[in-house]
Formats: sequence, C-alpha cells, structure tokens
Amino acid sequence: MTSTLAVFCLLLLILATLPGIAEAELRREDPDEGDGLMTEGDLGGGRGGGGGGRRGRRKEAEVVVEVEEIQAVEEIEAVVEEEAVDDGDAEDAEDAEDAEEDDEDKEDKEDKEDKEDDEDDDDDDDDDDEAEEDAEFLVKFTVEAMTGLKDGMIESFVVRVVPSWAPLSAARFYDLVTRKFYDNTRFFWHLTSSDDMQGIRTHFGLKKGRAQKKWDKRPLPPELLGVMSNLRSTLAFYFDPVSDKKQRLKGTHVFINREDEGSKIDHLYVPFAYVIQGMHVVNELGLGWGKEYGNKPRAHTIRKRGSDYFEEKFEKCTRLVKVEIIEEDEMLEGVKEEKRPTFNKFGKEEWDDL
Repeated sequence: MTSTLAVFCLLLLILATLPGIAEAELRREDPDEGDGLMTEGDLGGGRGGGGGGRRGRRKEAEVVVEVEEIQAVEEIEAVVEEEAVDDGDAEDAEDAEDAEEDDEDKEDKEDKEDKEDDEDDDDDDDDDDEAEEDAEFLVKFTVEAMTGLKDGMIESFVVRVVPSWAPLSAARFYDLVTRKFYDNTRFFWHLTSSDDMQGIRTHFGLKKGRAQKKWDKRPLPPELLGVMSNLRSTLAFYFDPVSDKKQRLKGTHVFINREDEGSKIDHLYVPFAYVIQGMHVVNELGLGWGKEYGNKPRAHTIRKRGSDYFEEKFEKCTRLVKVEIIEEDEMLEGVKEEKRPTFNKFGKEEWDDL
C-alpha cells in the first residue's frame, strides 16, 4: 500500500510539471515567443502567417500535454489496479492459508479422536494384559436373596482367579469386574439336572444395555483345554454348544460348578477360578426358585429386557449386589477356605509312570 502511494505521488508530480516542460519546449523552438515585443510580421498580413505558426505549435504542445496527462492517468490507474490485484491475491492467499489451517485443525482433531479411541482400545488391551500377567487375585461377591426365609438377606462368597488355568478368561473377568459389569445383575439358572448340558451349575453374567452389546462383539477366543477340569467350586465362561457352536456370544456369561462336572464338559469349558470362601452360599443361591424356574429365563431376552424381565416373570432370582476385587486381608472373617482344586490331566496311572 505504501508503494502505491509513492507511485501515485510521483505521477502527480510528473503531471504538474508537464505544462511547464511543454512551454519551455515551445519557447526553445521560438525564442521570440512570450517576450512582449511585436515585430512587423505580427501586424497586418504577416500576422496571419507568423501568428498562425505559433498558434499551431502551441496547439500541438497542448495536445501533447493532454496525451501525456491521459497516459499518466492510465499508468496511475494501472498501478493502482495492479496493487489492488496484489492485495486481492494476498487476501486470497491468506484465506487459502486460513482454510488450510482449518482443514489441518480438523484433521488434527479427528486424528486426536482416533488416537483417543485407539488409546481406549489399548487401555482395554492393557487391562487384559495386566490381568493376564498378574498373580492370582480375589473377587468378592455380595448377593441378596429375593425369596423364602432368606428374603432380603445379604451374604457373600469369595472367588480366587487363577490366570495360569485360563489366561484369556482371567483377563476378561478382571476387566468385567473392574468395570462393575456384574453389579446389580441376577443369577438366572440354578440347575440340578443330571443332563450333561445343564448339570449341577449356577449361572450369572447377562444384562441389558450397551455394555452387554460391547462384550458380545468381543467373544473370548478358545482357551487351551486340559489345564484344569470343571471340578466342584470352579468357574468358567459359558456358551451354548448347540446354538452357538462358534462361541460368538462367549464373553460375560459365567457358571459355577456345584459338583464335579469334568468328565461331561471338559471338552467345552475351561475353568479360570474357584470359590475359596462361601461355597455353602453358592449352594443355596437357588433356594426358593432354582427348581421352579429351571432354565426358563432366556438368555436373549435378558439381553433385550434386563431387569424388567426378572421383575415381571422371575422376581425370585437372587440378586448380585456387588462384585469387586479385594486384598488377602479383606477375606471373609470366620469363614473357612475351600480346598484348592487339583487336576491330573494324565490320569493317575499315566502320572505315576512319569
């Protein structure tokens, strides 16, 4: 803008000096012009010739001045227009830079959100890895009876998780417990059948909502079979071997073996924990409703309707009030510890031969 003003002033100065330059040029060609004296040629017949010549030259000089003024004005307009174009280009460039910066900011924001999502996924994986690598840990179950003589009674039992038996299952259970997935859910099957697919087992671990859908989309991969058997007091993740052969819904649904079931289901389920305190509480979880309800509560309906389903049709099912990780010194006082399950996968004779 400063350069434009300077050029403009310079051209005005040129315009101001043009008439003087033209006059000086005219006097140089006709020294007698403008001295105030008349010659004989200026009077009478000679006036027409001499005066006409001077007037012609003056006219030409005036025309030249006008032409030069027009050219100067055109040059000024061209300079101003060029400067305006430059300013416009600069503004366009600035707008382009701003737009580019906005795009970069938007991309950075999207990258940040993607990174945060990735970090969340990494955190989930880290949680799994942490539980997978950690030593054994304790989980306390606080339950509330909803029927019979124990209606409203709060009791507890404690589970010891053993990652060496089933590392993926232990990691998943750790993640679910720390995220309070099981809080305020229900035990829904307390089976006493001799049927191999039902057995003498108690089931829990389904609910309604986004959390359930999230874990249903992340089924547990199969574990190594034969490390531990489904003995009394052990826990394992459940899937329906008939309707869900590919184990696509294996991920939150857990059962507790109340009797030794290994010979029936060890080819399907791998235990990851066992009840270390309060097995008598587990045995009584189905009092007042186990035989009555059997396996009538439907897993897919629990996923769809949640607590409303229980309140309308299966209100007697025992409620899981809270499930939490505890330290060794927080175990139940005055409650004896259950014997740790042991399993010889080779069988007694083969083991003795080793």
